[in-house]
Amino acid sequence: MKKLKKFLKEETQGWEKWEIFWLVFANLVILGVSLYLGDTAIGIIASLTGTSCVILCGKEMRIIEHSNKILFEDTDCLITRFFYGVPQR
Repeated sequence: MKKLKKFLKEETQGWEKWEIFWLVFANLVILGVSLYLGDTAIGIIASLTGTSCVILCGKEMRIIEHSNKILFEDTDCLITRFFYGVPQR
């Protein structure tokens, strides 16, 4: 349990409280709705991982608008790089 707490603390270092709340809240809502509607285990897993991916990639993405072009700066999310064509470092 100590290793898990240490891992989570290191991973969320520099996050604001509302960002952590949003990640947890969104996943709890998805989980609650999925269980209420009787979704399958694979559906619940897909929903939770998809929601987490969008939130975490959005957290990682820095958008700069410069001369009508959208550039991505400091984007380490591989999914974002793939879909938006940002070159690998």
